[in-house]
Amino acid sequence: MKVLRFILIVLVCIIALIFIVALFLPSSYRVERSQEIAAPVETVFTKASNFWYRNSWDPWMAKDSTATSAVTGPTAAAGSAWAWEGKVIGKGKILIEDILPNSTIQSKIMFYKPMEAEADIFWSFDSTAIGTKANWAIEGGVGYPMGRYFGLLMENTIGPDFENGLANLKKLCEDDIEETEEE
Repeated sequence: MKVLRFILIVLVCIIALIFIVALFLPSSYRVERSQEIAAPVETVFTKASNFWYRNSWDPWMAKDSTATSAVTGPTAAAGSAWAWEGKVIGKGKILIEDILPNSTIQSKIMFYKPMEAEADIFWSFDSTAIGTKANWAIEGGVGYPMGRYFGLLMENTIGPDFENGLANLKKLCEDDIEETEEE
């Protein structure tokens, strides 16, 4: 009986510790990556803001051969949406909320499957000596208590995907510039 009581006390202490530690963990996350692209701001902005190009550079679509996507609303403007669904990447949608041509894009991303979540996506584009610096960020809140632990993993899970997506965007834009120069 004493062993059972000891085990129960240890379990209660572990559960309490999980809740107490979670109180001190961040209640939100932000992941951000940048990429220099040897192409004008107009080209990079167009490829990032126009969802018709999204399948060409999106890092998650390449991970799911079953994935499908659809574009709705005006092209590269507030109200434009890109929805996807696949066995690996789940189901979700990105909706452009605010856009400043050749400068910034602010969007809302909504995940429906395998779990529901929402976050904000921010893009900014700046002219540089070689072309454009594209900056891509996501930020959102995380629930208490377990979401706060998952929030600690966001940098290492989303960061590499952002790097791949920006590398794909770079290739798409730079290949487009090369094709234009050859003509």
